[in-house]
Amino acid sequence: MVPATRRGSDAQFNLGAAVVAAQVLPRGVYVAMNGQIFPGATVEKDPHTGFFYESAMTGNDENRTRRWA
Repeated sequence: MVPATRRGSDAQFNLGAAVVAAQVLPRGVYVAMNGQIFPGATVEKDPHTGFFYESAMTGNDENRTRRWA
């Protein structure tokens, strides 16, 4: 991820994806990153690669553990 103020940032693309998602998806919380839309309760970021992915766990799991330290 590159901040929006830096050249080469994908911030404008992610913002555009979020606007489209808000118009076509049911109400809810979503994350628009890396050209994908993720349900907010299940999205995680791999700190090693910087990419987001949809985890198998839900955001409501009390026993939720992180895979990375």
